[in-house]
Amino acid sequence: MNADNPVVTINVRDNRDLVEHGKTGLLMELGDVNGFAIASKSFFRSRTAGGDGCGKI
Repeated sequence: MNADNPVVTINVRDNRDLVEHGKTGLLMELGDVNGFAIASKSFFRSRTAGGDGCGKI
């Protein structure tokens, strides 16, 4: 993963090794479709507003 671009991803072992929740991206629980949608929406709102995409949900 590119360290310059925060991501929204599923909270599984390999992703936890690469992404620090709230700092380099957002980790969502597997099967939490609503949470993933909310995090994605928050991520894109923050990015379009000039943020880093990792603001609090």
